[in-house]
Amino acid sequence: MFTITVATRPGTPGRVFGRIGLQGRGLTRDCLLAFRGRLGLVGVVRLDDYAIGVEPLVGMLGRLLLHTMDDDFAPARSPTSYASVSVYQGDRIEQAALREHLVATSNGVLLDVEFADEHLERRTAGAAHRYLSAVTLTGHAISTLLWAGGKPKNLQPLSSVPKHETELSCVLAAEIPPYTRRRFMRSLGAEKGPRPEIFFASDWENFLSGVESNAEGARMTSAL
Repeated sequence: MFTITVATRPGTPGRVFGRIGLQGRGLTRDCLLAFRGRLGLVGVVRLDDYAIGVEPLVGMLGRLLLHTMDDDFAPARSPTSYASVSVYQGDRIEQAALREHLVATSNGVLLDVEFADEHLERRTAGAAHRYLSAVTLTGHAISTLLWAGGKPKNLQPLSSVPKHETELSCVLAAEIPPYTRRRFMRSLGAEKGPRPEIFFASDWENFLSGVESNAEGARMTSAL
């Protein structure tokens, strides 16, 4: 399970917005987002056959938010210009469990988005919209960060990365999605394969086992 918090003012702690759980087995899972909406009511949206480990966790959140409706959330009295979003592993809100953090700031013309995970910091900007809730702002910030402000593309599961049998069993760097390739290479440390563009298939299989294990720990175990 992942816990999502959102703060709407700089320097203030985030409040729990929702929790994401995974169902199923393997490298594609069904994702459920349980969230607090209008009048404190709990809503649930579902994303089927999601390819895990191919994009940041905020990508999964962004795709789930596309299944919500504007009427699910109470509009702010004035347009929202700031959202700070944190993604925690499990149900505890503590630094050790923090996996990703995103900050979105709008001046009405430009939307500035800052993102960080355990290994990477990114910053990008795009055209701002009129945001009537922090949820709407969060959704557009994720879209700006990952999909150039448009709609997300379909993801292929990591099991679709082909193995090549030559003098050894290997996978090609060019055929691994960029986000996954960076994380895979960090997991290898100094030993990164026979050549820079080739990895041992056994190392790749071990990495995929770790992706599946992490997903097992994200199963939905409780509601809001």
